[in-house]
Amino acid sequence: MVDLQIAKLHDTRFMMLLIAAIAVTSTAYPLLIPLFAADGLAKRMKAIACERERLRQRERDRMANSGKVSLRQTPKQLVSKVVSDFNLTKWLAQEAALDKLVMAGYRGQAPYVTFLFFRLVTPIAFLIFAILYVFVISRMEQ
Repeated sequence: MVDLQIAKLHDTRFMMLLIAAIAVTSTAYPLLIPLFAADGLAKRMKAIACERERLRQRERDRMANSGKVSLRQTPKQLVSKVVSDFNLTKWLAQEAALDKLVMAGYRGQAPYVTFLFFRLVTPIAFLIFAILYVFVISRMEQ
C-alpha cells in the first residue's frame, strides 16, 4: 500500500493530473458558490427600513414630549466653571484639536469646553489611579 502511494507520488503523469484537477476545482469553486448562496439582500433591506422607521418614530415621540427642542449643546455648569476658573482656553487651547473636533462632528463651544476639561482632569485621574494601584492594589496581591 505504501509502495503504491510512493510510486504514485513519483509518477509525473499522475501528479500533472492531480495539479490540473486542483486547478479546475479552485477555478470552478468561486464561480459556482454564488449560485448556491441565498440572497439575503431583500430581507436585510427590509429589516433596515423597519429599524429606520422605528428610530424615526421614537425620535418624533421624544421631540413631541419634550416641549423645547434645542440643537445647541451647552456645557455642564461644573465643566464650564472649571474651564473658566483655570482659564484653560488660554493654557490648553489648540487650533488643531478644535479642527479635529469639528471634523468629528462636535461643533460649537460645548464639546470644546468638555474637551479642555477632560484634558485637565485625565492626567490627574490617571495619577490617582496609578498611586492607588502601586500602593494599595499591588500590596493586596502579595
